[in-house]
Amino acid sequence: IPATEEKEGKKIYTAIFGNPAFERMTAETVIPKLPASKPPQGTYSDPEGTGVYLIDAAGKATFRKPPANKSVVVIPASITVNQTTVPVTAISDKAFYRNKKLKTVTIGKNIKTIGENAFSGCTGLTAVKGGEKVQLIRDGAFTGCTKLKTVPAFPKLTNVGVSAFKGCKSLI
Repeated sequence: IPATEEKEGKKIYTAIFGNPAFERMTAETVIPKLPASKPPQGTYSDPEGTGVYLIDAAGKATFRKPPANKSVVVIPASITVNQTTVPVTAISDKAFYRNKKLKTVTIGKNIKTIGENAFSGCTGLTAVKGGEKVQLIRDGAFTGCTKLKTVPAFPKLTNVGVSAFKGCKSLI
């Protein structure tokens, strides 16, 4: 319905009710902008198939589990839950543990932490990409990734856990 007039930047709508007593009746309603809803806390399976996440009280997500049978996985910078953008800031402990099918993983730009044994035993993993904001790689994160040849420079990295790259004999 188009506005019938505009006053002081507000659009005015006029309705005729069919009764002369109501013809000049006006009402002003201010419709406030609704705040974005907060995503629910807990486990969330992304319908786009990027994986399973845990959303915390602060509204941040941790990548928990990859989609099944994928050799190439992209962990996104964020996911959308209830029309709210939720940053993905961590990869959980054992997220890819002993995943033999995984060959390449791209780490989203908001990831700061790679959990303990996150990729441990991923014997088919050859390349890790992205990860420009990774600050912490926990103990054993890439232990036993025997075919791993390529990892990013991780320019923000400040702490590497014990045996994080133990057994990665293909890294030069």
